[in-house]
Parts: sequence; structure tokens; C-alpha cells
Amino acid sequence: MLAARRQFLSEGYYQSLATAVAAAAADEASIQSGWLEVGCGEGYYLSALQQRGVPASDLWGIDIAKAAVQMAAQRKLGVNLAVAAARALPFFDHSFTRILSIFSPFDLAEIERVLRPGGRFIVVGPGEAHLREIKALIYASVQPHAGNFASLDQNARWQEASRSKVQEGVLLKDAALQSLFRMTPYYWSATPAQQQHIETLSELEVTLDFELRCYEVAVGTPEPIDG
Repeated sequence: MLAARRQFLSEGYYQSLATAVAAAAADEASIQSGWLEVGCGEGYYLSALQQRGVPASDLWGIDIAKAAVQMAAQRKLGVNLAVAAARALPFFDHSFTRILSIFSPFDLAEIERVLRPGGRFIVVGPGEAHLREIKALIYASVQPHAGNFASLDQNARWQEASRSKVQEGVLLKDAALQSLFRMTPYYWSATPAQQQHIETLSELEVTLDFELRCYEVAVGTPEPIDG
């Protein structure tokens, strides 16, 4: 899965998303104030942030998968990397001004603990139409993707500051199509027959649909009580 992801992302198919994520670093107040990506994978989005102007010394990435962190290190970006779980972030309280989660699980209490007052938590999840063409080849009924924002939207301590959407259709052929399929959970949901069918396709028009939402702790909410 990691190898497929690295191959697919290296061909630029998610460049529009990377550009949108990096744009979140546009204001000078956040450029040199500490960024953390929870679930950094092989470092693709850390690289995009660095190219936007965030200094390597202010970029941190953690992932539970040791192989993913090793791949990120192979990029030689000079950023700070660690193998760690999202539920137990190895950082002091209020360490970061911006925290990023792209298609990755997170522990909201831990996010709040390490986020500085006035900081923002940037979450990227799939839009309703994301990869619907691949899903249609696997499931009898294709349901819109619910995204991964519910825990924040239902928590009174957090408020949405902004949101944006990135959507486009891309024609994937041969190896690119197979890489995308293998980097998603849909590969593991498919039966062997479905896997074989998709891997014999020479091309497929696929919808890429992402939602990017920025959250901050609501002003005036009481501090959480430990335990």
C-alpha cells in the first residue's frame, strides 16, 4: 500500500490537493510557528508545505507505521519525523500552531492538548464523490462518503473556521490506475475476482473529491476535565 501510494503521488495526481493544503500555510503567522502532520505517511504533504515556505525545522510528522516514516526519511527533507500513535502524541502541551490530518485517524483530546491557543486543526477527508467509479466496481450500492469530520462537528469545544473543496476528474491508465487502487482500503474490501477485474482495466475516469476544513477551539468553552 505504501509503495503504491508513493508511486501514485509522485506522478502528481493529487497535486491540486497538495496545493490546497499548502495554501493553509499562506499567512505569515503560521509559517514559522510549528506544524505537525498526524499520519504523515511517506511525507508527500510535508514536502508540499516545505515548498510553500515552511522551514524544515518547524515541520513535524508522525505515523504509526515504521515503514512509512522510513519512506518519509528517504525524501531527505530535513523535517522532524517520529514513529508514534495518534492517541499518544510524543509532544509537550501547546507545541504547535497548525496540526494537519489527511485521511488519517486522530485523537481529538490529544490534538487539543498539543495545539497552541488560537491554533488551527486542518482536516482533509474524502468528499461524497471521491473515487465513486472504483467503488461502483466493488459494491452493489454506492453510498456517498460520509467524510471524517463528525467528531469535530459534534463537539461543542470546536468550531469550523473555514472550508474548501477540491474536485476534478482524471483519466488513469494502466500502472497509475493500479497504484491508486492498491493504495486505498477498497483494494482490501474487494474480492479476489474484483481485484483481478480492476487490475485488468487499461483505463478508468476517476473522480477525485476532497474536503479541507479548518477548525479551532471555540472561544469561551471550558477547559476539559482530565479523567
